[in-house]
Amino acid sequence: MTRTPRRAGARGFTLIEMLVVIIIVGILVTLVVAVGARVTTTSRANTTRDVIRALDTSLSNYIADSGEDRPTASVAYEENTSVGNRNFPIIDGVVPTTNGATVVNSVGLFMLQAKDYSSAYGVAEGLGSEFVRLYTPASGGGQVGVGDEQPELLTVFDAWGQPIRYVHPNFDGEIVDEPRPDCQKGSPVRMRGSSPANNGYFFGENPAFYQELAFMRVRRNYITERERDPAVCSTFQALIPGDGDGGECVSGRPYFYSMGPDADPSDREDNVYTGEPRFIKPGE
Repeated sequence: MTRTPRRAGARGFTLIEMLVVIIIVGILVTLVVAVGARVTTTSRANTTRDVIRALDTSLSNYIADSGEDRPTASVAYEENTSVGNRNFPIIDGVVPTTNGATVVNSVGLFMLQAKDYSSAYGVAEGLGSEFVRLYTPASGGGQVGVGDEQPELLTVFDAWGQPIRYVHPNFDGEIVDEPRPDCQKGSPVRMRGSSPANNGYFFGENPAFYQELAFMRVRRNYITERERDPAVCSTFQALIPGDGDGGECVSGRPYFYSMGPDADPSDREDNVYTGEPRFIKPGE
């Protein structure tokens, strides 16, 4: 059998050289994936800002057409059920349930309010089916509409497929019954059956209004950066996700925001805002 002579100086790759090449290729792939993920996240954040800007415009149109300085803090919803009419507090927070808590569809309730003003409703509705669709939050047990019985509402979503959050100045900051101890979820505030004397959120309403409030109790607290330090709170993971971002409205104007890719409103670093709310600093 005739063998092909090897050229002088020719040699194959050594095992070490092949391993080096594989490592370099692996590093390059990792960098490409990381850059691609960063670009995707940035793109979604920019798209979400556009969605929020449209909602800001919708809010401005609502204020201009209604003659109010801001929308009311609740909206009535008529149902053809034994429950009858109910008043829904528009809170960026949760309704505690037997198995956990259900997020209040705050932006859906704003859309329900905006329906009375075409200039406001049309802007939000015009975002298209990718960002606007009918939605009912799932309860703490994972079943839709159980426990809190929120209605199916036209709802605006961010680029990660999560409902946009809407913060009304009546329910901004932290809303819990008592000061919240570190590393513990706050106790919910009593709503239904209450009166202006013991909560003040709807001062001046008649007693029937409180009896028709949809939620018995609500809660809006957040995980502080201090609590995210394992040295302060080793069990902070049990608090995730938080109920809200803990922000306060600037000049009494409601604001919209996205929870970002992690779907945790209390982790404010990746939340998406168009106008930064006020956050209480430690010690204030």
